[in-house]
Amino acid sequence: SAIALWEIANEPIYYSYEEVRDTSYYPEFLSWSKQLDLEDTQDSYFQYRHNMVLDYINTMYDAIRDTGAVQPIVWNCNWHRMIRGREDVFDAIAESKVEVVSFCNYPGQSILKKPYYRNPEDLSRHEFSSFLRDSYEQEDWYRWAVRPDFMKKAKVVYEFETFYNYSGYLYPAQAEFFRAMGVQTATMWHYSMPDYAPYRNGSHHLSLTSTPHKAAAFAIAGEVFRSTPLYSDFDPGSPVEKVSDNIMYSYEKNLSIYSTDEVYMHSGPVPSDELPEPKDGITKILGYGSSPLVEYDGKGIYSINISGDEMTISIQPDAHHLKPLWEKDFLVDPVTRLDHQTIHIFELELDGWGSQACKLYRVEGNNMQEVPLMNLPLIKFEALPGDYLIIR
Repeated sequence: SAIALWEIANEPIYYSYEEVRDTSYYPEFLSWSKQLDLEDTQDSYFQYRHNMVLDYINTMYDAIRDTGAVQPIVWNCNWHRMIRGREDVFDAIAESKVEVVSFCNYPGQSILKKPYYRNPEDLSRHEFSSFLRDSYEQEDWYRWAVRPDFMKKAKVVYEFETFYNYSGYLYPAQAEFFRAMGVQTATMWHYSMPDYAPYRNGSHHLSLTSTPHKAAAFAIAGEVFRSTPLYSDFDPGSPVEKVSDNIMYSYEKNLSIYSTDEVYMHSGPVPSDELPEPKDGITKILGYGSSPLVEYDGKGIYSINISGDEMTISIQPDAHHLKPLWEKDFLVDPVTRLDHQTIHIFELELDGWGSQACKLYRVEGNNMQEVPLMNLPLIKFEALPGDYLIIR
């Protein structure tokens, strides 16, 4: 393991002028004001708070550097609209020694009644155009991050999620927004481990097996993030609908696609005329549902990797949701049933890979068992969840 960044504090809070008057810190402020011949006002307090924040960040920065740490040091700027009433704080952050600032991103978190865990709601088909538009355009949302003083800092996202949302498009839209803001790393909150994922639901739930549609969108978002240059243009007019040469995501179709000369990924069934189309020379496929390359009606993610004359296929079990994913009664009874027994026909249409020239094996541990291919020009076989090897 390795440490990439040091973040000084997670989601720091700052007393307002009204709040500080009821704390033991108030006499310190009064003493500071008296020394500078300033009145006891909110404007004076903002000057004091600015200086305190700047001094604290720089003191912590120096302390970390004194240990010999060489990694970039981060100050956490919390969520959207945090800057409201705290402009002095953000000015201090911009002036500080830290090389990096961080923020989070949770579309949907401010929609539900508080507390949200008692008022859950499925937001999968909520249209988040206005959220992404305001995030990009409004300075008191996230636009402060590209002010001239903050352009001197690198940006990271310390947390993000699609809140009570299991769609197949929102992660890639977030990824493009992040890159438009200059974000260099983005860490998701949180992943559900395989053993308990079938028992989990609620506001934050991502699992390769239990939320395959959403997981495929997350994998696509990773490719979008890595392939999109920093400070790229972002279309606030249509932030949840995009088609380019290699990226497609759509709220309307609840679908995202990533397509290059070597990679083809999709988060749901792809109509034959949907763009971006698969290219020649594909070496990696990840999908949920059928596409122009694969015909498969199972309810689990599958991945295909091609190297020379060998192809590996990994098929995840069918995911059947027994309860709404957005409720919060997890870790008691199963929420998702993973079906390892149902057989589906898996059909691959890829140039150079015909059934007459190939042998198919099911791989279980160190054992390989040959599986018959159907008598067609294409790779077609009866598939159970698991791992397969095709040798040409």
